[in-house]
Amino acid sequence: MIFRSLSILFCFGCICAAQQTNSFIIFGDTHYNSPNVNFKESILYELTLAAIEEQVDFVLAFWMVHEVPDKPAFFAEAERLLKPEAHLLLVEPKVHVTRMAFEQEVAQARAAGLKPVGAPPVAISWSALFALSDKSA
Repeated sequence: MIFRSLSILFCFGCICAAQQTNSFIIFGDTHYNSPNVNFKESILYELTLAAIEEQVDFVLAFWMVHEVPDKPAFFAEAERLLKPEAHLLLVEPKVHVTRMAFEQEVAQARAAGLKPVGAPPVAISWSALFALSDKSA
């Protein structure tokens, strides 16, 4: 599945996509050739967010965090990249991730310095919208 573990980071009107498989990188580079869109291949457990130096406005973790072996490290790295007013949207598939597992991911995000600020509806998915906690901002 091409979009299995996609994280998208939005910064300064640009989109940086970190993906674990080269097939998405090739697809993105072929179909979205734009100076405002960057595709980066990532190592699943590292997500290679360390290669991104600028802070971002938005992180989308769509149907992928359940695949990350070191979830606390993922959330800590995402927290590091967020601008003070930025958000992270976590979305997981209900057909694959139990409510308890999703709640554990939310707890790990909170432990990394993110606070839940909403839960926008996403079809057949659990979702949580995060901002930086007061201590992180």
